[in-house]
Amino acid sequence: MSEEDEKEILLVWGLHIDIRPRESASQRTKNRLIEKGAEGFLVQSSPPEQPCKALHNRKSILVVAASDGARRGDRWVGWLPMDEISIRRWGEK
Repeated sequence: MSEEDEKEILLVWGLHIDIRPRESASQRTKNRLIEKGAEGFLVQSSPPEQPCKALHNRKSILVVAASDGARRGDRWVGWLPMDEISIRRWGEK
């Protein structure tokens, strides 16, 4: 799916989403999506798109990994910059 073909979706707290890196994404973003996103992410910020100081006030989204890490209940939580990612509902192709 190209960036131009993306569907606009309403991002609400708790929504299960699939996040893919854009071609221009930083290595940090690509690594987080590969390492933490096998089962998708859940939206944790409300409103979903907010400036994040750690990312130089870029519009970002706070997400939590939908699956546990190495230990049960240990899920990654972090901010991802909106201009580096493509979002769709979990399970959509």
